Amino acid sequence: MKPKTRMWNVQDQPEDLRPDQVAPGVLYLASGECRESGFILRASNAQFTAARWIERDNVDYPLNLAAVEVSTAEDLATQWQEIAADVAF
Repeated sequence: MKPKTRMWNVQDQPEDLRPDQVAPGVLYLASGECRESGFILRASNAQFTAARWIERDNVDYPLNLAAVEVSTAEDLATQWQEIAADVAF
């Protein structure tokens, strides 16, 4: 069996995380009506809430993320504190 989500580590079949309950969010985000940017849409049980994505200062996407360059997952792990330096936890 697959977990509902890794975050919750629930091993039974989903009862409250059905595709039809989150599909309206996907359809809206993919539609021409959606003019929003920088949001993360969270969905569960036909309920939706949004969180805002905030970039660090001086980002010129996609040319310059004002970021730390890494070439391997190990480099990323080693430099994580610098990568996430502007993020409030």
